[in-house]
Amino acid sequence: MKEHRRRLICVTTTSVADAPYYDFALPWLAADGWEITLTAPGASRSLIRGISPYPATIRDIPGEREGSRAIRELRLALELLRARFGSYDAVLIAGQSISARAAVLLAGMRGKALAYHAPEMYDPFDHPAHWRLLGCLSRRADLYLNAEYHRAYISRAMYRIRAPIVILPPNLPSTWPIPRIAADVRARMCGDKASHDAFVLMLHGGYSERRLVPELLHGLAMLPRTVRLVMTNVEHRKGEADRTLARLGIEDRVLRLPRMAFGDMLAYSVNADAGVLLYKNNDLGNFFTSPGRLTEYLACGLPVLASNHTGLEALVLRHGLGETTREPTPEAIADAIRALMERKATGVLGREVMRETFVRTFASDNFRDRVVEAFRTLTPDGRHAALRPPPPFPWLQRAPLKEHHTRCERDDA
Repeated sequence: MKEHRRRLICVTTTSVADAPYYDFALPWLAADGWEITLTAPGASRSLIRGISPYPATIRDIPGEREGSRAIRELRLALELLRARFGSYDAVLIAGQSISARAAVLLAGMRGKALAYHAPEMYDPFDHPAHWRLLGCLSRRADLYLNAEYHRAYISRAMYRIRAPIVILPPNLPSTWPIPRIAADVRARMCGDKASHDAFVLMLHGGYSERRLVPELLHGLAMLPRTVRLVMTNVEHRKGEADRTLARLGIEDRVLRLPRMAFGDMLAYSVNADAGVLLYKNNDLGNFFTSPGRLTEYLACGLPVLASNHTGLEALVLRHGLGETTREPTPEAIADAIRALMERKATGVLGREVMRETFVRTFASDNFRDRVVEAFRTLTPDGRHAALRPPPPFPWLQRAPLKEHHTRCERDDA
């Protein structure tokens, strides 16, 4: 008798052709015997399937920039109802933006297990209605996947989650193809400065207060002209960015790239000296974060300039990934860039060291076994078990606390 292959449908509203963080566990599950259906914007052009092909039924749905909103919402509702009533053993809902719709359309679903993967988080103060619906979906789930340990612990308490919790950060796999260093790309990033003299910061993102870009630009203006910035998505709020750069007199020190494919973006990143991970402390998601773009930089061998928020700072300090700011001000950002340049010059933040740390500790491969095992034991109505303990800590491989020169130590010197 032919062995029954368990059937899983994954539904997300985030384009898997633009970012590889919403379907990256599916190759693991397919290899473990699951029959996969992927429903997502760009599903037929999935970045993950491009580097880790696996058999799947593909269902493309419109993304946020495709067609009218009414059509997008109707199509999404139909796909969620297909997941609810289709012959699947498990439904995987991936992402914050789909959570409210899934909470409503999957309410009372019987006969199949529900897994929810939460790479982001709704703050209860800024989004009270969405937060409540997200809580309904999280309580209903038979398996809860969260991107960061502290955020998972908070969610467990806020939403009264009784399902098993697995930490699955949105990290690149170790096999992700990284472009080669190219002299012509480096020269463009350095502008009129010699490549060996310039210090190039790379920002995966456009002009945004949420990512402290105005403060970053002001901090850049306080530094020597050899310090440069490359940022993507030039089309986003271009007028405001133009005015800020002109006022600061640093137009010639900032290279702004158009919105581009993921691989093309990394072709610039690998030629930079450090990556930027600054966030405004405006919600729980930012304060307790382990962003996928951290591994975009580390995979390219770059140390990072990061905010001093609990989750992110813990990772940067524990694993010696770069520098954190003491506060979100231009002065503090400029000081952190200086410290980053000094430490990089000594070789402690070298490209090979960052890449090795990525592969050993941060690559998504390191989380595969616990995810596969969680889905093997996934059953409907597992939420009715006794309250589960919090996820195991530490959620990343432990490492000795690296030597880190704080601002106070530099001031006392």
